[in-house]
Amino acid sequence: MPSERSSVKPGARGLRSILEDLLLETMFELPGMESVTKVVVNEEAVTSDAQPLMIHSDAEKEPASAS
Repeated sequence: MPSERSSVKPGARGLRSILEDLLLETMFELPGMESVTKVVVNEEAVTSDAQPLMIHSDAEKEPASAS
């Protein structure tokens, strides 16, 4: 599938289909993952079978203090 993604210039619908394929697993996992703040589709996720990166928030954030 990676070769299909790079060989054809997709229109808006084609691009949407490619992103849906890339994010299919993530779309089902994400609702149960409260700590995820961002999902990043990087080159590796597009060109191989790697999953998109999930960025997690810090469990305990300390408030910024003015010095």
